[in-house]
Amino acid sequence: MCELEVPRAPTLPFFFVFGTVGGWLLAFALSPSGLAAVCVIVLVTAAPLALLASSIYLAVRSERTVFHRVAMWSGFGYTVALSIMFLLIYVLRSIVFFWAGWEIN
Repeated sequence: MCELEVPRAPTLPFFFVFGTVGGWLLAFALSPSGLAAVCVIVLVTAAPLALLASSIYLAVRSERTVFHRVAMWSGFGYTVALSIMFLLIYVLRSIVFFWAGWEIN
């Protein structure tokens, strides 16, 4: 971004994007531990908020370089993908509980 002289480079949104990717890699690497659970909790609660806020911030700015669009759509995409994942887990849980004959409390 420095070599291309991008106006008002989106460094903080990319920090959030790469931090989220690195957080998932760390959570999978430390898979059966308490630290992995803490990583997943942060990735499910704080990361979508940070990415969504930075994506909205980029959406209202006037700059529209490739870097800005990639950072913006990565943030929106992560939030949508996480929402779809939770919806799928809820639907599959309901199907399995119905198939097994259990009650959902």
